Amino acid sequence: MFFKIFGDMFKHFPKLKVGIILAKGIDNSKKARKVASLFNEAVDYVKLTYTPEKDTNPKLIKQHLAKSPLISAWRAEYEEYGVKTHYSTNVESMMTDIVSGNAPKSKNNLMDMCRFLSLKQIVSIGAYDLDKIKGNIYLSRAGDREKFLPADSKAIESVDKKEVICFDAAGILCRRWNWKQSRKTEVTNKTKNAIIFVYILPPLMKAELKFVLSEATELIEMACGGKLSSKIVSKKERTVKIKY
Repeated sequence: MFFKIFGDMFKHFPKLKVGIILAKGIDNSKKARKVASLFNEAVDYVKLTYTPEKDTNPKLIKQHLAKSPLISAWRAEYEEYGVKTHYSTNVESMMTDIVSGNAPKSKNNLMDMCRFLSLKQIVSIGAYDLDKIKGNIYLSRAGDREKFLPADSKAIESVDKKEVICFDAAGILCRRWNWKQSRKTEVTNKTKNAIIFVYILPPLMKAELKFVLSEATELIEMACGGKLSSKIVSKKERTVKIKY
């Protein structure tokens, strides 16, 4: 198995870097209080830091979140290339839900830890059940008439042309940098092997991504056990082999 970023991606996101964490032989069956506590602390931090003082209407929340350079960087990249989107990444979507009073509920150790790290670092992180992935994994922009079945719905969605998607031989794994993930590769308490993607753009650089990957591997191993390893994919090295 390998992961490949299509060359067209770097025409639009030239400084994109993707961190990959491979988690093999994990135990995701039992919920740990410490993991849920970390996630809840991150939720509380977002509430305190990013909730507008006077109003919480969607437009004001969007403006308030844009004060974070890590959120505004993603928006700027989309706008520069003429792609309109309601949310730039899953972390912006999650932060918007939290500030709006709809904080996501605890799921399982791996998902909670990934969401904690995503909120703490304000980076896009997504986890997938590796045993449910078919063939190789690719990152590219969507073509015409792409279809997608999200994890939180039974309704099949039409994917916008040119939006960023991750896919395998069986179909789309996620839309818009982990904004929506597929039901077929969703991480559950039965997941034994997982692959985690961390996406960054400037102002974050390779050094910051290495730090995030180091922290993530340490915390995920603490929460789920297993054997973890990490790699970085960039314009210089667009394809990496995944030993699985």
